[in-house]
Amino acid sequence: MDRGSVANHHKRPKPPDGHSIDLKVWRAEAHQKALHDEFALIDKIGLVRFETKIEREGLDHSFYPIETPGIPDSFLAKLGDCLHNLRSALDHLAYNLVRVSGTNPDNQVAFPVCPNEFRIDRCTGAEEPTLKIDVRPDIREWIDSVQPYKGTDTGKRLLTLHDLDVIDKHRSQIVAVFAATGTRKTLTHDNVSDALQYPLGRVTWLSREPLEHGKKCLTVTYEAPQLEVDPYLKIPEEILFARRSPAQGEPVIAVVDDLMRLVRDELIPASLPFFGIDPAAARHRTIVVWK
Repeated sequence: MDRGSVANHHKRPKPPDGHSIDLKVWRAEAHQKALHDEFALIDKIGLVRFETKIEREGLDHSFYPIETPGIPDSFLAKLGDCLHNLRSALDHLAYNLVRVSGTNPDNQVAFPVCPNEFRIDRCTGAEEPTLKIDVRPDIREWIDSVQPYKGTDTGKRLLTLHDLDVIDKHRSQIVAVFAATGTRKTLTHDNVSDALQYPLGRVTWLSREPLEHGKKCLTVTYEAPQLEVDPYLKIPEEILFARRSPAQGEPVIAVVDDLMRLVRDELIPASLPFFGIDPAAARHRTIVVWK
């Protein structure tokens, strides 16, 4: 233990204050909602343009992207802000776990996220634990149990959040791409009678790869030849994390929603007994629960 840590132990620690934890979660929720709203707008407008090719004498209609714009910067900014606030909520949680352990934390305290349980010290060559946080043994045991090196689903999700936040903070915007998810009819009160004159086909082939200009992404097959393209058929667009990204190939919205559940509904409630708070009683908590 260094001199700073010894000094911190001899100072009277301040009581934990979880207001900042909740505030970070609330900010993440606001960005999550904004992300959902923008995705709904993208889905409604349809940013990708497709060319339809009639094949097999009208039995198959295949779709090829001909305009594939990048993901809007505004969407990526909201994504980064949401993930960063979730990661920050865990750092504020760690700060208060140090406090409740009877120690005065410094501003370097962060919630540990360790892919490996041990590492080699560069100076001594000795193997040492990677988990370093000045907390009570029962709190350390819980933090250890959720680490990525445990190989649990919780640990994998925690590492995904950590890695995405690191990319957004230190390297560049998180990279995401469009992908096709299927088809749907665009029906309104005014066009329903015309739209239903075109028969429904079924998707018989769907690429799981990101959309690329001129590369077939989807085929719809009809029971009888259709020599006219259905103008009311829409190709919904999904936004995926790109290759070589954490959570690569997974839908951005689904991952964000899952990481929100991880932090807000799993990790933070699991920590509440360390503060003398009943998780069941605090299920719909507000900041007053920390007073």
